[in-house]
Amino acid sequence: ILESQLSKEEQHLAGVMTGLALHHAWQGEKKVVDFFVVKGVLEGLFDVLGVSNQITYAPAKREGMHPGRTADIVLDGEVIGFIGQLHPEAEKQLDVKNTFVFELSLVKVFGADAEETYYSAIPRFPSMTRDMAVVVTKETKAGEMKQVIAEAGGELLKDVALFDLYEGEKMEEGKKSLAFSMTYFDAERTLTDEEVTEAHNRVLTTVEEKFGAELRK
Repeated sequence: ILESQLSKEEQHLAGVMTGLALHHAWQGEKKVVDFFVVKGVLEGLFDVLGVSNQITYAPAKREGMHPGRTADIVLDGEVIGFIGQLHPEAEKQLDVKNTFVFELSLVKVFGADAEETYYSAIPRFPSMTRDMAVVVTKETKAGEMKQVIAEAGGELLKDVALFDLYEGEKMEEGKKSLAFSMTYFDAERTLTDEEVTEAHNRVLTTVEEKFGAELRK
Protein backbone atom coordinates (compact mmCIF):
# COMPACT_ATOMS: atom_id res chain seq x y z
CA ILE A 1 0.00 0.00 0.00
CA LEU A 2 2.80 2.39 0.91
CA GLU A 3 4.57 1.79 -2.41
CA SER A 4 1.32 2.44 -4.26
CA GLN A 5 0.83 5.73 -2.44
CA LEU A 6 4.40 6.86 -3.05
CA SER A 7 4.14 6.12 -6.76
CA LYS A 8 1.28 8.62 -7.00
CA GLU A 9 3.12 11.44 -5.26
CA GLU A 10 3.97 14.42 -7.45
CA GLN A 11 7.07 16.51 -6.92
CA HIS A 12 6.48 20.20 -6.34
CA LEU A 13 8.82 23.15 -5.89
CA ALA A 14 7.82 25.74 -3.29
CA GLY A 15 9.47 28.84 -1.91
CA VAL A 16 9.01 31.80 0.41
CA MET A 17 10.45 35.29 -0.02
CA THR A 18 10.26 38.34 2.24
CA GLY A 19 12.30 41.37 3.32
CA LEU A 20 14.63 43.31 1.04
CA ALA A 21 15.51 42.20 -2.45
CA LEU A 22 18.73 43.22 -4.15
CA HIS A 23 19.70 46.88 -4.03
CA HIS A 24 18.86 48.47 -7.38
CA ALA A 25 20.80 51.38 -8.81
CA TRP A 26 17.71 53.31 -9.90
CA GLN A 27 17.43 56.33 -7.59
CA GLY A 28 19.56 54.45 -5.05
CA GLU A 29 16.51 52.63 -3.71
CA LYS A 30 16.49 49.29 -1.93
CA LYS A 31 13.81 47.11 -3.45
CA VAL A 32 11.46 45.31 -1.08
CA VAL A 33 10.36 41.83 -2.13
CA ASP A 34 7.06 42.01 -3.99
CA PHE A 35 5.05 40.02 -6.52
CA PHE A 36 7.31 41.02 -9.42
CA VAL A 37 10.52 40.09 -7.62
CA VAL A 38 9.23 36.56 -6.99
CA LYS A 39 7.78 36.34 -10.50
CA GLY A 40 11.20 37.33 -11.86
CA VAL A 41 12.85 34.47 -9.96
CA LEU A 42 10.42 31.97 -11.45
CA GLU A 43 10.78 33.42 -14.95
CA GLY A 44 14.53 32.93 -14.67
CA LEU A 45 13.89 29.26 -13.90
CA PHE A 46 11.43 28.93 -16.80
CA ASP A 47 13.99 30.53 -19.14
CA VAL A 48 16.63 27.98 -18.15
CA LEU A 49 14.16 25.12 -18.65
CA GLY A 50 13.08 26.45 -22.05
CA VAL A 51 9.38 26.85 -21.22
CA SER A 52 9.09 30.60 -20.61
CA ASN A 53 7.14 31.22 -23.82
CA GLN A 54 4.51 28.68 -22.72
CA ILE A 55 3.93 30.27 -19.30
CA THR A 56 1.18 32.78 -18.54
CA TYR A 57 -0.31 34.13 -15.32
CA ALA A 58 -3.98 34.51 -14.37
CA PRO A 59 -5.45 36.37 -11.37
CA ALA A 60 -6.58 33.85 -8.76
CA LYS A 61 -8.27 33.49 -5.39
CA ARG A 62 -6.76 30.88 -3.08
CA GLU A 63 -7.33 30.10 0.55
CA GLY A 64 -4.81 31.84 2.78
CA MET A 65 -3.63 34.11 -0.03
CA HIS A 66 -4.08 37.85 -0.65
CA PRO A 67 -7.12 38.23 -2.96
CA GLY A 68 -5.56 40.95 -5.09
CA ARG A 69 -1.94 39.79 -5.18
CA THR A 70 -2.19 36.15 -6.20
CA ALA A 71 -1.99 34.51 -9.62
CA ASP A 72 -2.12 31.01 -11.03
CA ILE A 73 0.87 29.85 -13.07
CA VAL A 74 -0.48 28.45 -16.33
CA LEU A 75 1.44 26.18 -18.71
CA ASP A 76 -0.22 25.66 -22.09
CA GLY A 77 -3.66 26.28 -20.60
CA GLU A 78 -3.15 24.07 -17.53
CA VAL A 79 -2.68 25.48 -14.03
CA ILE A 80 0.58 24.11 -12.65
CA GLY A 81 1.00 26.27 -9.58
CA PHE A 82 0.54 29.70 -8.07
CA ILE A 83 2.38 32.77 -6.84
CA GLY A 84 1.27 35.47 -4.45
CA GLN A 85 1.31 37.20 -1.09
CA LEU A 86 -0.04 35.65 2.08
CA HIS A 87 -3.44 36.92 3.19
CA PRO A 88 -3.18 39.76 5.77
CA GLU A 89 -4.90 37.54 8.35
CA ALA A 90 -2.44 34.73 7.68
CA GLU A 91 0.50 37.12 8.03
CA LYS A 92 -0.94 38.36 11.32
CA GLN A 93 -1.34 34.82 12.67
CA LEU A 94 2.19 33.86 11.61
CA ASP A 95 3.62 37.19 12.82
CA VAL A 96 5.21 37.97 9.44
CA LYS A 97 4.94 40.91 7.05
CA ASN A 98 5.05 41.28 3.27
CA THR A 99 5.59 37.56 2.70
CA PHE A 100 5.29 36.00 -0.76
CA VAL A 101 5.12 32.32 -1.65
CA PHE A 102 5.03 30.18 -4.77
CA GLU A 103 4.45 26.54 -5.61
CA LEU A 104 4.58 24.71 -8.92
CA SER A 105 4.47 21.18 -10.24
CA LEU A 106 7.90 20.01 -11.37
CA VAL A 107 6.32 17.03 -13.14
CA LYS A 108 4.31 19.37 -15.35
CA VAL A 109 7.26 21.69 -16.00
CA PHE A 110 9.72 18.92 -16.84
CA GLY A 111 7.09 17.18 -18.94
CA ALA A 112 6.56 20.21 -21.19
CA ASP A 113 8.05 20.44 -24.67
CA ALA A 114 11.06 22.62 -23.98
CA GLU A 115 12.46 24.96 -26.60
CA GLU A 116 15.86 24.13 -28.00
CA THR A 117 18.60 25.80 -25.97
CA TYR A 118 21.31 27.76 -27.76
CA TYR A 119 24.61 28.71 -26.20
CA SER A 120 26.68 31.71 -27.23
CA ALA A 121 30.26 32.69 -26.58
CA ILE A 122 31.14 34.99 -23.69
CA PRO A 123 30.64 38.57 -24.96
CA ARG A 124 33.81 40.39 -25.98
CA PHE A 125 32.21 43.81 -25.69
CA PRO A 126 30.44 45.44 -22.73
CA SER A 127 26.72 46.05 -22.51
CA MET A 128 25.08 49.27 -21.33
CA THR A 129 22.05 49.40 -19.02
CA ARG A 130 19.49 52.18 -18.80
CA ASP A 131 16.55 52.33 -16.39
CA MET A 132 13.23 54.03 -17.06
CA ALA A 133 10.31 54.68 -14.71
CA VAL A 134 7.07 55.99 -16.21
CA VAL A 135 3.68 56.94 -14.84
CA VAL A 136 0.72 55.38 -16.65
CA THR A 137 -2.92 54.57 -16.01
CA LYS A 138 -3.66 51.57 -13.79
CA GLU A 139 -5.25 49.82 -16.77
CA THR A 140 -1.94 49.76 -18.67
CA LYS A 141 -0.58 46.22 -18.96
CA ALA A 142 3.10 45.87 -18.06
CA GLY A 143 3.55 42.93 -20.45
CA GLU A 144 2.19 44.91 -23.38
CA MET A 145 4.45 47.86 -22.59
CA LYS A 146 7.45 45.54 -22.29
CA GLN A 147 6.80 44.20 -25.78
CA VAL A 148 6.45 47.70 -27.23
CA ILE A 149 9.73 48.73 -25.57
CA ALA A 150 11.54 45.71 -27.03
CA GLU A 151 10.35 46.57 -30.53
CA ALA A 152 11.09 50.30 -30.21
CA GLY A 153 14.62 49.70 -28.92
CA GLY A 154 15.63 48.00 -32.14
CA GLU A 155 18.45 45.53 -32.65
CA LEU A 156 20.67 47.09 -29.99
CA LEU A 157 18.17 46.43 -27.19
CA LYS A 158 18.82 42.87 -26.05
CA ASP A 159 16.85 42.61 -22.80
CA VAL A 160 13.93 44.36 -21.08
CA ALA A 161 12.96 43.60 -17.49
CA LEU A 162 10.23 45.06 -15.28
CA PHE A 163 11.74 45.63 -11.84
CA ASP A 164 9.19 47.80 -10.06
CA LEU A 165 5.48 48.58 -9.92
CA TYR A 166 4.35 51.31 -7.55
CA GLU A 167 0.77 52.27 -6.72
CA GLY A 168 1.36 54.02 -3.39
CA GLU A 169 -0.03 57.19 -1.91
CA LYS A 170 2.44 59.37 -3.81
CA MET A 171 0.74 58.48 -7.08
CA GLU A 172 -2.11 60.42 -8.64
CA GLU A 173 -5.54 58.74 -8.46
CA GLY A 174 -5.89 56.10 -11.17
CA LYS A 175 -2.16 56.09 -11.92
CA LYS A 176 0.75 53.72 -11.29
CA SER A 177 4.48 53.68 -11.93
CA LEU A 178 6.23 51.01 -13.98
CA ALA A 179 10.03 50.80 -13.98
CA PHE A 180 11.99 48.87 -16.59
CA SER A 181 15.67 48.01 -16.90
CA MET A 182 16.98 47.85 -20.48
CA THR A 183 20.24 46.29 -21.65
CA TYR A 184 21.84 47.47 -24.89
CA PHE A 185 24.54 45.42 -26.57
CA ASP A 186 26.29 44.69 -29.85
CA ALA A 187 28.30 41.49 -30.26
CA GLU A 188 30.63 43.01 -32.84
CA ARG A 189 31.70 46.27 -31.18
CA THR A 190 31.50 48.59 -28.19
CA LEU A 191 28.46 50.83 -28.33
CA THR A 192 28.84 54.56 -27.91
CA ASP A 193 26.84 56.52 -25.38
CA GLU A 194 25.28 58.48 -28.23
CA GLU A 195 23.98 55.30 -29.92
CA VAL A 196 22.41 54.02 -26.71
CA THR A 197 20.90 57.43 -25.94
CA GLU A 198 19.35 57.56 -29.41
CA ALA A 199 17.79 54.11 -29.01
CA HIS A 200 16.65 54.89 -25.46
CA ASN A 201 15.05 58.17 -26.50
CA ARG A 202 13.20 56.29 -29.21
CA VAL A 203 11.82 53.99 -26.53
CA LEU A 204 10.71 56.95 -24.40
CA THR A 205 8.98 58.63 -27.32
CA THR A 206 7.19 55.43 -28.28
CA VAL A 207 5.76 54.71 -24.80
CA GLU A 208 4.73 58.35 -24.46
CA GLU A 209 2.82 58.20 -27.74
CA LYS A 210 1.30 54.72 -27.35
CA PHE A 211 0.48 54.70 -23.62
CA GLY A 212 0.42 58.38 -22.70
CA ALA A 213 3.28 57.61 -20.33
CA GLU A 214 5.05 60.33 -18.38
CA LEU A 215 8.64 59.96 -17.24
CA ARG A 216 8.69 59.65 -13.46
CA LYS A 217 10.98 62.16 -11.79
